[in-house]
Amino acid sequence: MSSQKQKILVVDDSQELRDLLLAHLQEMGYQVREARDGAEVEGILENEVPDLILLDVMMPQLNGFQICRKIKSEQRWNQVPVLMLTAKTRPEDIFWGKDCGADEYITKPFRTTDLEVRVRRLLSRSPITPKSKGNPFRWIKVEEVLQKRPRAAGERVLCSLSWDAKAVEIFRKKYGEVQFGEVMDRIHEVVKVILAGESLSAGAEFQAKKGLRLLLEGSREQAENLAKKLAFHLNHLLRSFYSREDLDRGGVLYRKYRGKKQIQVPILEFEARLSFIGES
Repeated sequence: MSSQKQKILVVDDSQELRDLLLAHLQEMGYQVREARDGAEVEGILENEVPDLILLDVMMPQLNGFQICRKIKSEQRWNQVPVLMLTAKTRPEDIFWGKDCGADEYITKPFRTTDLEVRVRRLLSRSPITPKSKGNPFRWIKVEEVLQKRPRAAGERVLCSLSWDAKAVEIFRKKYGEVQFGEVMDRIHEVVKVILAGESLSAGAEFQAKKGLRLLLEGSREQAENLAKKLAFHLNHLLRSFYSREDLDRGGVLYRKYRGKKQIQVPILEFEARLSFIGES
């Protein structure tokens, strides 16, 4: 039996752009719906929740920032990733796009390869549960496991591998979104491979701004060893995406908006922290 197609909602007041996006996304294998403005978006979301929303900024009545903020403030919809498509390229526009909760922001005109990378990345945020007979590995939200899954024998450990949000931002600016998309894809691959050989992972989730969180069920020693293993391999991976110049310097130089002084931001690196839940 074939798997059900993932659903994408395209929101733009331009019929021409909607037609182009619908044709391209359908060719990629997705089920696509369209809306012209915020009112149509709400009507659609009341009846079905898509797996991804592509959202324009400049629209009549409600603009994209307002629509995105409303989506992210509603518990029914706030887990749906939003990719903003806009011709507004000023730094303050990008700031407002991120401030309203958008998961990704791409400016027009954009290359279809860039769009494909981001769409696939956002739709691949599937939850990771341990392998079981006849059940493939998948991503799952930590809170969902805590609420629904009975506690197993041993301790529950929340493992957080966080990275610096500023370093993420500067990496994306210097090396580009396609390169960052490759980083995200490789992180997912490494985590899945490592967790596939472990029996103590109950769930894991990854967010571009914050990093990786895992819920582990086992001893302190097992959790500490797994956290160290993940941090070692992921940090080695991250370094492979930087230029030799940045690696030798130990960071990326950037100049603040309208500023003259250059500031150095460190190389991206995961830092592991463990929290023990319900200690016995």
